Amino acid sequence: AVRNRLLSYIDQLFQSGRNSIYYDALFTKFSDDFLDCQMYDAEMLKNYLAYINAGKYYIEKNQLTRELGVTADSQDEIREFLKEQGAPVETDVICANLSHIPQDRVSQILGSNLEFVRNSKSEYFHADVLDLSEDELENIVEYMQATIRKQLFISGTELMNAIRVRFSNIYNNYTNFTDIGWSDALKYKLGSRFSFRGNIISDRYETLSMNDVFANLAASS
Repeated sequence: AVRNRLLSYIDQLFQSGRNSIYYDALFTKFSDDFLDCQMYDAEMLKNYLAYINAGKYYIEKNQLTRELGVTADSQDEIREFLKEQGAPVETDVICANLSHIPQDRVSQILGSNLEFVRNSKSEYFHADVLDLSEDELENIVEYMQATIRKQLFISGTELMNAIRVRFSNIYNNYTNFTDIGWSDALKYKLGSRFSFRGNIISDRYETLSMNDVFANLAASS
């Protein structure tokens, strides 16, 4: 019975368009069932799949695949999924929809690539979901540059207040984005044009931190 459910689940994933399935993810999915079978880790599952596979799928190092040597890029799959959603998504929902990827790998990819923006503690969106036109982005850039020319920096708080007031037509399209989400999405889009250090944004060639801002303030007072 477990064997049939396992093979049926694998078939469903591949028929849905997945190219590969991590053994770790499969083991987690069926871990309760495997207890009765004395299967205790993903390596044992890999060996079991090799035994029952009968040449239907390919046994790669970390993944079961439909085609020989063709493994999926987990980062690509997460990117595609988040872009399709077009809004912030709970981590649990991402993991549930990409159940062929181990949860710890999903978390690692989300946390180590700037294109995946943390909107809140357990919620992410792809930076391109903040779909600004070239003119909209340049208007924001011009405001940032003008402020930086006057005071050497602009704080993330100042920028968000300006976006809410000056660029309300843009802001109102993305009210489900938190200030942190907005800030990190802009950091991804504008990281080559400005320096982002915590809550301080400055010229890319004159990186300032909060301590620098306080020191400059003290020196000028």
